[in-house]
Amino acid sequence: MEIYRINAAGKWELTPYFPEADSEPITVEFPSLNFQCAIADIYEDVNFSPEPDTFLPAKR
Repeated sequence: MEIYRINAAGKWELTPYFPEADSEPITVEFPSLNFQCAIADIYEDVNFSPEPDTFLPAKR
């Protein structure tokens, strides 16, 4: 997950967040929304494994 924010100098700043690997959940904060949550919560119901033949053209 990548988040772009405008820093104090008015420039866009990239903050990358990497998957948790047997560690504490990573929390991301959105100050302009007064909101924070674990990245895992954002992707809770997302399945990153494509189903067979979902993205492939039909074979003839």
